[in-house]
Amino acid sequence: MLINPACRKLLFDALIKPILEYCCTVWGNCTVDSLQRVLRLQKRCARLILDADTHENSVKLFNKLDWLPIDDIIRVRKLCMLHKISQRHCPAYFNNYIICICNTHNYNTRSVSNNNITTPACKKNSGLRTFHSSTCRLWNTLDAKLRLFSHTNFKNYLFKLYRSRNSFIDHFKICKTF
Repeated sequence: MLINPACRKLLFDALIKPILEYCCTVWGNCTVDSLQRVLRLQKRCARLILDADTHENSVKLFNKLDWLPIDDIIRVRKLCMLHKISQRHCPAYFNNYIICICNTHNYNTRSVSNNNITTPACKKNSGLRTFHSSTCRLWNTLDAKLRLFSHTNFKNYLFKLYRSRNSFIDHFKICKTF
């Protein structure tokens, strides 16, 4: 190709990445098939940027580019948004969005001591895919100490956490944990 890999990565970061990640906290609750299509597009871009063969392992390519797969990006973005809400860095109308479990009962449980938040009750499985429900479940899986970090440290820690998790896998698989 006429453009070197560093310039191709810059072009991807400037033109394609914003389109892929725009409002991903909202559309990221889509079906696994839809997320798989976006992941395939990410893999194709990684191969084009690095002049890689179509059979080369995409996990290694993502590690070279310092990328996360789209489902991890969605998780990080959701958790960052909830972290901003919990730190009161969002408009006041978000303050009622988070209800700590310690405010719902007086029992001393692990959820209370970990400062977990209540997940909204859903009558159907489609309700579990909403931003509020899925983000609350993700938040409750985090370590309680991590929630106290500043926003920049919180975000950096999440990226490092997901990158380290991806370094131990053979191939990407979209998991619906949100």
